[in-house]
Amino acid sequence: MATALHPVEAPVAALLEIGRDRNGNIPRALISAAYRASRTKPVMLVLDAVSPKEIDAVLDPIVTGTYREHRGVIYAQATDDRAVLAAASAASEVFAPSPGFIAKLRSWGIPFEDVSAAEPLLGEVS
Repeated sequence: MATALHPVEAPVAALLEIGRDRNGNIPRALISAAYRASRTKPVMLVLDAVSPKEIDAVLDPIVTGTYREHRGVIYAQATDDRAVLAAASAASEVFAPSPGFIAKLRSWGIPFEDVSAAEPLLGEVS
């Protein structure tokens, strides 16, 4: 289940920024992998020029399928430094795709992985 723009109440299993590629597409496989990784703890998606509605459109078929027992994903806007820092500080894994997000994480001293490693590593988080 996706929860729109919700404050973090407990540590998240992983945190990753979701933005658009050069063609304007969102990373559907990565979003699906994030949801599958949310078995025991939620996963935070940091939305950069992507709406919660777009994420829900990707996840709705999965949520109504076989993965209902998952905790789900929670959203934060990329501009919400307070929520992102709080979640990133306690996340088991943090993935960063964009130079701006990487710079933010570095300035906060938060270790992270490149987003290209996210899909296989998300399978280990859950």
